Amino acid sequence: VSQLNGGILHLRQVSRTHMAAYLCIASNGVPPSVSKRITLDVEFAPQMHVPNQLVGAPESTDVELECFVEAHPKAITYWEHRDAMVMNTSRLITHTHHDHYKITMKLSIHDLQDSDFGMYKCISKNSIAETDGSITLNKTYRPTTPSYVRLRRPGHYYEEDARNEEEEERKRRVEEEEERRREEVERRRAQDAERQRPEPYNNNNNNNINNNNNNLQNRVTTAPGGGVSGGGAGRVSPLPSLAILMLLLLLLMPLPLLRCSSLLS
Repeated sequence: VSQLNGGILHLRQVSRTHMAAYLCIASNGVPPSVSKRITLDVEFAPQMHVPNQLVGAPESTDVELECFVEAHPKAITYWEHRDAMVMNTSRLITHTHHDHYKITMKLSIHDLQDSDFGMYKCISKNSIAETDGSITLNKTYRPTTPSYVRLRRPGHYYEEDARNEEEEERKRRVEEEEERRREEVERRRAQDAERQRPEPYNNNNNNNINNNNNNLQNRVTTAPGGGVSGGGAGRVSPLPSLAILMLLLLLLMPLPLLRCSSLLS
């Protein structure tokens, strides 16, 4: 309780916090003292406070929404849902509690249904102004029953988890190392196969040898008595053994030597 001496009390920038009963006491030292009680009322627009603007609840459960209002002169209050005033029913019940210029608004919803979810407005109105607050009621879901339950001894939960993580990390490193080894083996096999691959076959040399063989067959024939003769009829080579040897050499030698042997024959 504060005290101020003097017959005049000045209040500047009056707000709703100044609303109270003031007692003016006069005394000159000779009892009894006299006093006068003065009540100060401050008029102000409604002030809304919503502690929980987001509320979640499962279907088929009960929930309570709450708003706090301060207003003077006295304000009227009501709830709205989907732009319609909420009326009291067997499932929806509104409560209002007045304490001087403070008002507590409550909305109780029993056996929540799908149509009950959404935004609610708590509205307060007096002769000065109107204000409102909003609360969003969201649908939540009950936790499902676990398919299995794993029991652990107290004090071993974190140790076992740490061991499992270390074991998984070790397995992962081993798998990565095996994969690197397989890739290295495949790479080396590919290199070995590349080195062992035969050189491309030279078709030009093969064609030259085939042409030389054809020319030789046209020029050399076998006589009826086992001798070797040239292209002219009745002409017998004096060196049948040498001709056979040269024939074998021509089949194995390249084109330049074939030309030389042809000249010798």
